Amino acid sequence: MKKTLLLFLSLFSCGNTFYQNIDNISKSFKDKPYINNPLGENKGIDKDPLYRYDAFDCLTYVETMLALSLTKNEEDFKKILTKIRYKDGEVLFENRNHFVNPDWIENNKEYITDITEILSNTLLNIKPDEIKLTLDKKTWFKQNHNIDVKIKPQETKLNYISLDNILLNKDKFITGINKPIIITLVINNPKLKEQIGTDLDISHIGFIIPTEKTLILRHASLTQKKVVDVDFFEYLNGLKKYPIYIGINFLEIKS
Repeated sequence: MKKTLLLFLSLFSCGNTFYQNIDNISKSFKDKPYINNPLGENKGIDKDPLYRYDAFDCLTYVETMLALSLTKNEEDFKKILTKIRYKDGEVLFENRNHFVNPDWIENNKEYITDITEILSNTLLNIKPDEIKLTLDKKTWFKQNHNIDVKIKPQETKLNYISLDNILLNKDKFITGINKPIIITLVINNPKLKEQIGTDLDISHIGFIIPTEKTLILRHASLTQKKVVDVDFFEYLNGLKKYPIYIGINFLEIKS
């Protein structure tokens, strides 16, 4: 583990900006295989390791890259990744940020901030769209993991920019996003509650990397079974055939 960490830390350059280092680190993991839910607590319900570099799903890829970008040594990496993945940094299955909204976003305000409304206002001169739902963690924990938790249903909301508004304003997003950011894919799927016990508003997460001509989505892809770079706008265009995908939420990484 230590040799691996030192290898990737060598990709950092004191002459680079924080965001250039994020690009370099995340790029170095391209083609690593996709494995669903590869991290756990190393004990209890989920005995998967607390950290690993050889395989990812979409969320653990973003979490690990974010932790590495904020890392000075191995001990820092472990602490930061634990803080990112667990409420108050307490390693417990029930404390894990299972739900990107609101848990993962709310509990990581030290590292990220939602800029969806800012982008919608400045690039499109309109208010963002908003999705509201009821998150039923109690039923989700019981139905999927046979765990009883005393959590009341929670009303949530999330800003997003529709796929159409992004695709119709491609050039504005290319010029308006000039550093790596995190994006989440917003969904509206009425069938989820029956399937998993609760509604959800986010189904995927990854990085947007700006280039001179376009925006690249760098993510751990379930369909391609590995970490890949794809054209962000081509990716969104491919989603339009599926009505459950409604838009994108944008998260700035704090330097």
